[in-house]
Amino acid sequence: MLSYVSPALLNFLSYCVQGLCYRGAQQLQTKSLNVEEATNELIDMLLEPPQEEPEEEEEEEVEEEQEVADGKSQVCQEVEYGS
Repeated sequence: MLSYVSPALLNFLSYCVQGLCYRGAQQLQTKSLNVEEATNELIDMLLEPPQEEPEEEEEEEVEEEQEVADGKSQVCQEVEYGS
């Protein structure tokens, strides 16, 4: 059997539960906003068209890198052989 519970105790318990519910609701709202923001960012990323570089630029870069590498190689050979 339940014994007598004072109204002051019931009010205190009600106040505590109300405070916990309020804080829980705030936390849920914050997490919900974070999830919404992350979802929107992901959607924006997926909707962006891929940025493609023209193939000509890539080929020129590869050729330039090869020329630089060949030049370094030639300089190294000249230094080794004392040419």
